[in-house]
Amino acid sequence: NFIKVCKHYKVPAVILDAAVGNNATANATNQVSNVVVCCMRPTIQFVNGTVRFLKSLERGGSFDGRKKIIAVPNVIPQEEVVVDDKMYPDYAISRITTQFKMLTANLPEDADITYNLEMLDKHEFGIPAVKSFMWREGQLETQDELNDNEKLALERYKKLAAIISNC
Repeated sequence: NFIKVCKHYKVPAVILDAAVGNNATANATNQVSNVVVCCMRPTIQFVNGTVRFLKSLERGGSFDGRKKIIAVPNVIPQEEVVVDDKMYPDYAISRITTQFKMLTANLPEDADITYNLEMLDKHEFGIPAVKSFMWREGQLETQDELNDNEKLALERYKKLAAIISNC
C-alpha cells in the first residue's frame, strides 16, 4: 500500500533508514529502491559486513532490476589516533577505498548494480562524526551557530544529496 500511495501522489523519493542485510525491512526497501545509500561506520566489522552484503547482491541477492549503490562511510572521526601502529583515519580511508575498488573492479558495464564511490574521495571522505549527534540528530539546520565539524558534516550531507539527485 505504501508504494501505491507514493506512486499515486508522485512522490519522487522516500528515504528509509533500514539496516543492511537480509532482514525483512532491508529486503523490502532494497526491492523497491532504484538508489540505495549504503552507510557504514569505518570499523572493520561494519565495512567487511557491508562489502559481504554487496557481494551477495551481485550474486543474485535481494535486488530486482538495476540499482545504483552509493557507498557512504559515516561517523568518521576527524582527529588522528594510532591503533596497532597504524595512523587513523588515514589507514581506514586507504583500507576502505581499496576494498570498494576491488568490489567494483570486475563488474561488467551492463551489470544490474552500479556503484557511486564519490563519498570515498580521500580529501572529502564520508560524513564526519558529530558529537552533538550522539544526543540528537538533525539539528544542523536548526542551530544558530555551527562549529567547524558540524559545518563539515553539513557540507558532506549536501554533497550526498547532490549525488542522490543526480542518480
